Amino acid sequence: MLTIVVAAYNEERHIAATLSKIVAATHNANITDWEIIVCNDGSMDKTSLIVKKLCKENPRIHLKDFKNNQGVGAVFNSVLQDATSDKITCLPGDNSISLMSITKLFLASKKHHFVTSTISNQKIRPNFRRFISKLYTSIWRTVFNLKNINYINGSCIYPVSEAKKAGIISRRFAFSAELTSKLIIAGVPNFEISLQIESASRISSVFSWHTVIDIIYALVACLGYYCNCLKGKRKIFQKRVFEKN
Repeated sequence: MLTIVVAAYNEERHIAATLSKIVAATHNANITDWEIIVCNDGSMDKTSLIVKKLCKENPRIHLKDFKNNQGVGAVFNSVLQDATSDKITCLPGDNSISLMSITKLFLASKKHHFVTSTISNQKIRPNFRRFISKLYTSIWRTVFNLKNINYINGSCIYPVSEAKKAGIISRRFAFSAELTSKLIIAGVPNFEISLQIESASRISSVFSWHTVIDIIYALVACLGYYCNCLKGKRKIFQKRVFEKN
């Protein structure tokens, strides 16, 4: 089963189109066992009312209301911890990813346990945003030696059991980079695909102090996880050497 988390904060203009696109993508990819959980992250507009209406029309769509804004990482982690499915993904509620790309992501999930993605049409974004994205990805790739990742913050399909074991510290923007890095560090093989966005998503929250602090926390958490994994691998190696001798 595939659990599709849709993070929404004041998305009354886009949420209906986003959900319609996701449902269409499940049909295009012939995904039969799926659910959509919309996380209304403290929206102050009519996002919740719109989703409640859509829930009545489609029993596979569910609403999880948060009274106060928690951050995309926090709401995703909330769904992850309760998930009984075998795979999970998180898509933005701003209708920024194309139908073709969501379909491609879902198709890849049928063959691969852990799917990562890069954006093929980065030029749609402003130059400064592209520079920040490259810098952000380069930091994660360099620190954790992520050779098979070209974009650290793309939409992914995560294996639920492994994601729960890895854990998520980030409550905001950095959750995807943190979880993707932890799974690769743990040795979970990933399959990377290229996706396209249809519009440049809003980025004001990306440059807030809350987000910067969140990124630092996520990097520190990953460093600890990385060191623990290295210690574990070293112990296994030493045990094998001892057994041979």
